[in-house]
Amino acid sequence: MRHSEAWRPTKYLPSGASWRASRDPQQVTPASRLVADCFARRYHQLIVRHAKGALLDHGCGQAPLYGMYASLTSEVTAIDWQHSLHDVSHIDEAVDLNGPLPFADGRFDTIVSSDVLEHLWNPLFVLQELARVLKPGGKLILGTPFNYWMHEVPHDYFRWTAHAIRKLGAEAGLETVELYACGGAREVLVDTALKALPRRLQRFAPTLDHVARATKFASIDRVGEGPF
Repeated sequence: MRHSEAWRPTKYLPSGASWRASRDPQQVTPASRLVADCFARRYHQLIVRHAKGALLDHGCGQAPLYGMYASLTSEVTAIDWQHSLHDVSHIDEAVDLNGPLPFADGRFDTIVSSDVLEHLWNPLFVLQELARVLKPGGKLILGTPFNYWMHEVPHDYFRWTAHAIRKLGAEAGLETVELYACGGAREVLVDTALKALPRRLQRFAPTLDHVARATKFASIDRVGEGPF
């Protein structure tokens, strides 16, 4: 990854033996901390279990997961749009993520694609390309929202059910090894309510988030009901 020595945590921060969302509102708004904490913990668990060897960070942005996988891999290649909305100082190659990837077949042991698939117009082709550049037995760690606010508009195209993800992966030649929903109805309710607060009331979002967790109405550890 280019300029890896200058990398600093952005969206996610180490927290004890796990990771959590940044409390910097420029990185994660208070209204989004619950969901971001859920994703941070789940990404870390999956990366520890599966990341190894040559890794491709697909649609890397600021490479928020780099701190989770750097010590587990032998090589990191970061790609993103040339004109990404995010800082692209860490990308090795500017790529049209909707098009063919500029890598040989079986190039990578691990691919991480975090919160990217919903922004790509031809998802089946995208997954076929990711499958092509994975080594046999390689792992794709992919996260994408199901119930979530519109973001990075106008390039926000899809919301996927677990069943659609499994079917899409199978059509691309990928076998689903693990599939989880982060949170459930309560977490979606809290996330939506906090984001819907009028601007003048957004200062209360951290307190309401704390109350939802303290009363166990919402939890960052809840895994959505299957079977998937």
